[in-house]
Amino acid sequence: MRQILKTTYEKRNDTHHRFVEFKAAFNSTIRSSLYSAMSEFGVQAKLILLCKVTLNNTKSFKRIGKDLSKPFDIEPNFRQGGSSSCDFFNLSLGKIIRAAKCNREGTIFNKSVQLLVYADDIDIIDLDNRADSSVFPRLDKEAK
Repeated sequence: MRQILKTTYEKRNDTHHRFVEFKAAFNSTIRSSLYSAMSEFGVQAKLILLCKVTLNNTKSFKRIGKDLSKPFDIEPNFRQGGSSSCDFFNLSLGKIIRAAKCNREGTIFNKSVQLLVYADDIDIIDLDNRADSSVFPRLDKEAK
């Protein structure tokens, strides 16, 4: 982003930025759409099944010495920084961007809109502020 801002400043081009946080939406992701995204991206069925088993109705025990606690449920939410949450988020976001038919090729210097994605945020950068108004509704629609 720093390079984009520096270069557009030097060329005296205005850029408009809209920051979208997907964190809350991601925690409420419908699991079936996540599994279909995995399938669309070519993830093996065996791995998808393993993810389903891991994310649905998981129970755990605590062991203290030789004693086991009563089973307790593991919440199905993704934890930020969790080992698999980044991969699941990238799959979900990739599916949303593809479904919204956003141009993913090139940079802001040869097209009117660029998406920068970092962690759970998207920066929609555009040169004329009209393009942003067409991209955001499509992303929002596909995310729901």
